Amino acid sequence: NLYNLNSFNTSFGYSWRQNQQFEHTFQPLNATFIRPSNISQAFIDSAADNPFIFNQLVTIQRSEQLILSTLYGFTYNSAVRSNRNTTFRITGNAEAAGNVASLLFKRLNSYGEKSIFDVPYAQFLRFDVDGRLYHKLSSNLTWANRFFGGVGILYGNSKDRALPLIRQYFVGGANSIRAFRPRAIGPGLFARDTLRNVPLFQDGGGDIRLEANTELRYKLNQYFELATFLDAGNIWSYYGVGAFGEEAKFRRDFYKQIAVGTGLGIRIDVAGYFLVRFE
Repeated sequence: NLYNLNSFNTSFGYSWRQNQQFEHTFQPLNATFIRPSNISQAFIDSAADNPFIFNQLVTIQRSEQLILSTLYGFTYNSAVRSNRNTTFRITGNAEAAGNVASLLFKRLNSYGEKSIFDVPYAQFLRFDVDGRLYHKLSSNLTWANRFFGGVGILYGNSKDRALPLIRQYFVGGANSIRAFRPRAIGPGLFARDTLRNVPLFQDGGGDIRLEANTELRYKLNQYFELATFLDAGNIWSYYGVGAFGEEAKFRRDFYKQIAVGTGLGIRIDVAGYFLVRFE
C-alpha cells in the first residue's frame, strides 16, 4: 500500500541450438519502460523523520526509466551419457543498455540526465553466470553444487543510481539462501528487522551478487528424497549510492559479509512432473 511500480516490456530475438550441448539466445532489441504510480501520502509523511525512508522515496520517485538494451545468453550442458557419474550445466548472460540511445538522444531532463520524451534511459553492462555440477556418489546418493555470480556496471545516465529495480539482484528464499526469507539479505552489511516485519523498509536489491550452495540428496524410493544443504551468499551495490549507503558497497573484505544457512529437507516427486520441497 505504499506505491505501485509497473514495467512494460517488448523484445525481438532469436534462439537456436548449436548442437546437443550448446544453446544460444540473442535479443538485439529489448525495450522496457518502468513507471511508478500511486505513491501514498503515508509513505511521503514517514520520510520526513527517517533519512533511510526519505532516500527510498527519492529512489522510487525517480524510478521512471527506459531500458533499451541488447542481450545475449547461452547454455552449455555436459555430454549426454547414461553412464556418467558427473554432469554439469553452465548458463551465461550479458546485457548492454543505453549505448545506441546515448548516440541518438542528447536532450537533458530536469535532473541533467539524457532522456527520450523527458524519460531518462538506463546505461549499464550486466553479466552473470550460473554453474551447476552434479556427482553421483552411489545409485541413491547425489552431490549437487551450484554457483552464481553477477555484476552490473553502471555508467553515463546510471552512474549516480543503482541498477533498475527489475534488473537488480536479490538473495534469500526457497530458491536462494533458504535460511532467510525472500530478499532479506543485504546489500552488504545492511540489516533489516525481519522479526517484526516493519513494512516501510523495502527489501534490498544489489548490483553485484555472489551465491553458492552444496547439497547431498538421498533417494529413498520413487517418490521421496532426503537432503541436507548449505547455502551462502550476499549482494552489494556497485557505487554505494542510494538508500542503503556506503555499508552496502562491494569491498575487498566482501567474504566477511557472506550470509550462511544450512538445513535438512524432504522432497516429494509427483509423477516426475514437479517436485514438492519441505526444508
